[in-house]
Amino acid sequence: MKSIINMSFFESKIVFSNYFIILLFRASFNLLSLSLVIYGARVWQICIAGFQPSLCWFSLIGLCLLRKTT
Repeated sequence: MKSIINMSFFESKIVFSNYFIILLFRASFNLLSLSLVIYGARVWQICIAGFQPSLCWFSLIGLCLLRKTT
């Protein structure tokens, strides 16, 4: 396997762009799961007020996703 120093400029550009895409994907996934947690917490308040426990799984799913990615 080549080291980054021995790579040509074009190859290193591809490697760094792929790394940036992966970081961007992970950040957007974290943001999605965080928004799911916030949305789920809001739904949880509505569920407790209206006694509908079937909708309360949104926050649990979001919390699990957030814990796995961080």
